[in-house]
Amino acid sequence: MFACFGLLLLAGCRYPNQFRNVATYSPHANLVGSHVKIVAINGQPTSFWRCGEQFRVPPGHTAVNPITGVWDFRDYPALEFTAIAGYRYTLRRQVTNRCHGVLLWERSRGETDERVVAQVEETPRKLNE
Repeated sequence: MFACFGLLLLAGCRYPNQFRNVATYSPHANLVGSHVKIVAINGQPTSFWRCGEQFRVPPGHTAVNPITGVWDFRDYPALEFTAIAGYRYTLRRQVTNRCHGVLLWERSRGETDERVVAQVEETPRKLNE
């Protein structure tokens, strides 16, 4: 009885159309959120039950929906870029002149230098929020 309940619980915790990491043996890029949460990748929601913000994404056009904050979440439009197999992409929050943004840094395998390849600014809130 408990085994059936456990299986139902595990099966019921998945979103329909939830993002799944690319297999490690397939070409992929690594996507990491540094103090940035990733809500969806290519329109697919990420798992609520994940451990950390590290994902393996397929090469090609990629759209990421980031949020930042702990109690007061800041929302951003989708951040789009072209993922390259073997590269590492890191999302980092930036605040400049009271403007909140998320930058996407790219680093190729074996390199230490990074460069910004995309950025988005916080979606403006309505006055009553």
